[in-house]
Amino acid sequence: MKKKTILTSVLAFTCWMLAAQNNFVITAADMPAPEKDQEVRVYANNAKIRSVATGNFGQKDFSLLGEGTPTPMNYFTTGESLFTEAGMELARTTEKKFVPGFVYKYSAVLDFKEQGIEEAGIMVPAQSYPLTPFTGKATDHLDIPEQQYILDEPKTLIEFPMEEGSAWQSESRRVVDFTLTVGAYGLSAVPAQHVWTVYREEKITGYGKIRVYHPDGPSEYYEVLKSEITEYAIDSFYLNGQAAPDALLKAFGARQGQKITIDNRVNFYRKGSFTYLLSLYFGNIPFQGEAVNIIADMEVERPAEKDDEKEDEDKEDNTDAIPVASRMSIRPRGSLQ
Repeated sequence: MKKKTILTSVLAFTCWMLAAQNNFVITAADMPAPEKDQEVRVYANNAKIRSVATGNFGQKDFSLLGEGTPTPMNYFTTGESLFTEAGMELARTTEKKFVPGFVYKYSAVLDFKEQGIEEAGIMVPAQSYPLTPFTGKATDHLDIPEQQYILDEPKTLIEFPMEEGSAWQSESRRVVDFTLTVGAYGLSAVPAQHVWTVYREEKITGYGKIRVYHPDGPSEYYEVLKSEITEYAIDSFYLNGQAAPDALLKAFGARQGQKITIDNRVNFYRKGSFTYLLSLYFGNIPFQGEAVNIIADMEVERPAEKDDEKEDEDKEDNTDAIPVASRMSIRPRGSLQ
């Protein structure tokens, strides 16, 4: 009876410890809107880093990746009444592919709410592109007028409260108007549309502590939530209100219903910042094998004294231990968020 009582007590204590370790929760107050442009470091994955385990993955050290390539994440205040009157003031610049190698610029307007963070509006600046690489004619071109609108179906980036086991998904349809001039098809400033729907799924699958590079030595260890994200877009093209002809699309390397932007990534979120602390980008392979590249936040704190706690534990069976000889930087593939 005494042994049984001891065993029961040990099991109860173990359950209590596991529950205590898994009480890290991020709320809206922990993820403020950025007040300025952010910078991240981008790395090639020469260190052969894979994803980390689900659940409590312990303590991981990414600091030996080195300086990487500083890359901006540009945020700005929209200043447009359409958005400010709806409580949306912040936007970030990004781009969308027509086809591989041909992209146009737009800005995603963000909405920070108690319930979560959404990509809730679109701002597209006026821009023009020659189509000579596709048609061989210098007189052919594609023109996008300035346009902006609030999305009927926002893309959900974050839902609060966020903790292990949290999950969310969204479908967000966007429309960008343009005109097309292609002499061989008898088209002169013909109105057209690029319509795409973004599908995004995200789930929090783990928690632990990680640190990243700092110029004066490793950053402090930050408590983080590990998130797995899958995002892709389905594209459609319209000409004069009708589905664009297949022959015309083929000339540009496009097709109806194409799925050319596929992002699978693992993000690590901390308190105090909207920008992830670290992101492992896997491209079109869902969290299997080695990451294509790695992105780390540059705005981190260096501990007052070097934190060697658990250093031996990190080196033991740590798939994220990174040899200094592996340092190399590249431009990122995929979006930064």
